Order: sequence, then C-alpha cells, then structure tokens
Amino acid sequence: MPADKTGPSDVKTKNFVIRMTPEMQDRLDEARRHVRDIPTRAELARRILEEWLDADEARRRAGEDR
Repeated sequence: MPADKTGPSDVKTKNFVIRMTPEMQDRLDEARRHVRDIPTRAELARRILEEWLDADEARRRAGEDR
C-alpha cells in the first residue's frame, strides 16, 4: 500500500485499520476528554501506542521481561 501524505507537516504515513469493541471506543473517547487538546481517536491511539512502544523499548534495553 502506498504511503499517504497527511497533515500540515506533510509527514508520510501509512494507513492502519484497527477494529475495537464499542466499549473500547467509549474508553478511548473518555480518555480523549482528559487530554488538553482533545485529539482525534486516531491521534490518541497513536500517542498511546508510541508511549507503550517507548516504554517497552526501555524495558528491553534494561533487560526486564514483560
């Protein structure tokens, strides 16, 4: 799939579809309300994933198991 150009910074991105239950969407929407800039669902999901990946990488570097 070709990369899409989106946003004002013209950062190249690829489409990624995720399915979730209505309950998970509700939880994501509730979490969005507590973020100052109220990001879109997709943006909040990116932020959460980025934070988790960074923490996981740090754990692996430190030699910790999951």
